[in-house]
Order: sequence, then structure tokens, then C-alpha cells
Amino acid sequence: MAERSQDAQGFAKKTAISFATNVLVLFANLVAGILIARLLGTDGKGAYALITGYAIVIYSLVSISMSNSVTFHIGRYQWPAAKTYLAALLVSWGALGLFIGLARIVGAEFIMQRTLLTPETFHFLGIVVVAGLPLMLVYQIGSATLRGRELIVAMSWPTMVAYLVRLSLVAGLLLLWRRHLSSVVIAELAAWCVWALLVVAALKGALRRWPAAQGTFSLKKLVCYGFQNQCTDLLHMLFQRADLFLINYLVGQSGAGIYSLSINTSDLAVFATIAVTTVLFPRLALLEAPQRRQWAERLHRMQTFIGFASGAFIVLLTCLIPYVYGQSFAPAVVPAIIRVVGTFVWGSVQVMRHLAITEEKIYIHNIAMLTSLIGLVAMDWVLIPRLGLTGAALAYAVSIWVAYAIDAILLWRLLDLRMWTHFVATKEDVALVVASVRKMLPTRAA
Repeated sequence: MAERSQDAQGFAKKTAISFATNVLVLFANLVAGILIARLLGTDGKGAYALITGYAIVIYSLVSISMSNSVTFHIGRYQWPAAKTYLAALLVSWGALGLFIGLARIVGAEFIMQRTLLTPETFHFLGIVVVAGLPLMLVYQIGSATLRGRELIVAMSWPTMVAYLVRLSLVAGLLLLWRRHLSSVVIAELAAWCVWALLVVAALKGALRRWPAAQGTFSLKKLVCYGFQNQCTDLLHMLFQRADLFLINYLVGQSGAGIYSLSINTSDLAVFATIAVTTVLFPRLALLEAPQRRQWAERLHRMQTFIGFASGAFIVLLTCLIPYVYGQSFAPAVVPAIIRVVGTFVWGSVQVMRHLAITEEKIYIHNIAMLTSLIGLVAMDWVLIPRLGLTGAALAYAVSIWVAYAIDAILLWRLLDLRMWTHFVATKEDVALVVASVRKMLPTRAA
């Protein structure tokens, strides 16, 4: 009993650190988003959202899920961290180089025609892909290495510093230099550079304190596991940004800028659940099947409780969008509310994703996400011409609940988990959430 209590306290502490990091990231993104929206307008906000959206999807394609593979093998099999990190980074860099080479062969004109990106937006996207994605791979895989050993503090402080640098540069360049998209792109790339350097420094310091690795590194297993989860990462990223791309295609870049604010608002509702999933994956990878499933049951209840509570709060804040971002973004209010309702169960979907990975049943989650993605695109084609941005938000919200239902029915039945008892958080679950919050509060000196 004491061991279980100590384990829960350790999880609460790490979740609290992750939560505090996400709060700071949330604040930095919120202020930067306000500056971008007010100074660049709907069209500039749309260009920025499309650049980052396509860059994230390309990252998911070329990373070959090396982050998940590194965390899993270091967490479960205690692989040597330095060798695993370098191998994963080189594999991802090679895939990125191959992608850039193929893009050059296909040609910029062909890509712009298919994506309906303006020449300026496409130009900056190319800069981000060539100069920014190598840095993103450095810090993402480095953070995954630290997460594999549950070194949440070492993983969190570079993130905090990088986002503060990004906020400072966005504010400085937009306000003091010029109100142009290039200012935001420069700030983004500089922040990624700082992030990469700090993660490498944190990883180097952590390596000195780590005990000798017990597992035997295998490049074949590292890459194979990455390819197995590659589909999952790509499906998730396409699911999160498919409606934005379709709005740009059907409505235009200005409409994409307004809708991107709805995306940013709904993302606020899941920041608390992200803190839990950050700590969740290495913990599940370490546990044996009975304990792993017990933790998954608890975390599902916990994520449902957090998702509904934070989502309800964010819904109340959406009415402030026109006053904070400007009246030109008022059409984002209704889509934002609808998207937030959809994200109530997104944290629970993430729990089932990580459970499926550690149980080596990821194909079940892929079935759920692929079905939902196809449904999302189909509903977008029908609803966006008729209902505009509201139609896109409706399609997104319905698709998340469809993914959740498919995951629950298939995965829980296969693993013989009790399905209908997991929607109500117990006193123990709530106590774990409260303990996580208390860990962030300063304690009084005796």
C-alpha cells in the first residue's frame, strides 16, 4: 500500500512539473497569438497557421516516430541513451533530406497549385522545412530521450526558456522592426535553435548521472518500431490540421486565419491533459501488463475529469475572442465552442493511444483514427460550403467522438477492461489531480 502511495506521489509530482511547463507554454503562445492576430490580421494569421500546420505534418512524416521509439526502448529496455539518440536523429535527418529532394523534383509550382498556398506563404514554408525541421528533430528526439528515463525536470526547463525566447522575439520583431510575416518566421526559427541547444545541454548533463545501460541497442528494432507507429503520428497530425487545410482550399487564407484561432482556443482545453500524457508513456512502458492496464483505467477516468472541467472553463472564455484578438476574429467564437466540446475526450483518446502502443496493439488505434479522418474530410467537403467555419468545427467535434467510441469498443474489449465504469472520476483520481496542483504551489517554511 505504501509503495502504491509513493508511486502515485511520484506520478503526481512529475505531472505537476509537466503541467507547470504547459501553463507557461500556454501563456507564451496566448500572448504571441494575440500579437500575431492584431498586427498581421486574419490573412497574416492564416499564413502563419498554414506554415506551422504543414511543417508539423511534414515533421510527422519524416520523423518516422523516432521520438516514441526512443522513449519506449529507453524506458522499457534501458537502451544506452547516447547511441539511441544519435541513431534516431540520423535516421530522421536522412528521411528529411529524402523528402526535400523529392519536393525539389516535384517542383514548387505543382505543390502550390495542389495546396493553394500563396507564393509568399510557400516561400516561408520552404525556409521552415529546410532550416527549422532539423532543429525540431534535435529537440524533439532529445526530449524523448529524457522522457524515457522520466527526467521531466530536465526535459521541461529547455521548453520554458525556448518559449519565453520565442515570445520576446515575436513581440520585439513585430513591434520594433516591422509588421511582416518574416518577423514571426525568424522568431520561430531562433526559438527552435535555442530549444535544440538547451535540450542537447540538458541531455549531456543527464548522461553523466545515468547508470550504465542494461539493454542492448538495435538499430533494426528502433527503426521498425518507429515505422509501426509512423502511421499513428501522421494520422494524428493530419486529423488536427485537415480542416484548416480544407478551409484554406475552399474559403481562402483569411478564413484559415480566423479558423486557426478556433483551433488555438480548443487547444487550450487540452493543455492540462497533455501534461498527464507527457508523463504517461514512459510510465506505461515500464509496467507489466496487469499494472499497466490498471494505470490506464485510472488515467482514463482522470483525463475524462480534467477534459470536461477544463473544456467547460474554456467555453466560458471564448466570448472574449473579439475583445482580445479584434472584431475581425469574431466569427471564430462559435467554431471555437464547438471544437472545445469535441476535445472533452481528446485526453482519453491519448490514453488509449499510449496503451495501444505499449500493448503492441497500435493497429486498433490506427483503425479508429483513420476512420475518423476519412469521416472528417468527407463531412468538411459537405459542411464547409454550406456552413463555413462552423461546419468545419462540427465535423471535427463529431470525428473526435467517433475516434473515442471506436477506440473504446475495440481496445477495451480486447484487453478485457471495464468500459462503462470509467467515465466517473473516483475520489482517488480527484485526489491525484489535486496533489499534482499542490506540487506546483510554494510551501511555507516551517
